[in-house]
Amino acid sequence: MITNMNHGWKRRVALFLTAQTISLFGSSSVQYAIILYITLRTSSGIMFYRRA
Repeated sequence: MITNMNHGWKRRVALFLTAQTISLFGSSSVQYAIILYITLRTSSGIMFYRRA
């Protein structure tokens, strides 16, 4: 019974880590695209912010 529960854990872990890698790559791509868009729209690499 215990062997049936442990069967396939490596596949599940590999699938989970693969999904996390894809998610991280997607988030990084979106972040890069936003920064690139702001840089091109403002013609500046400096991001201004307001101090409270």
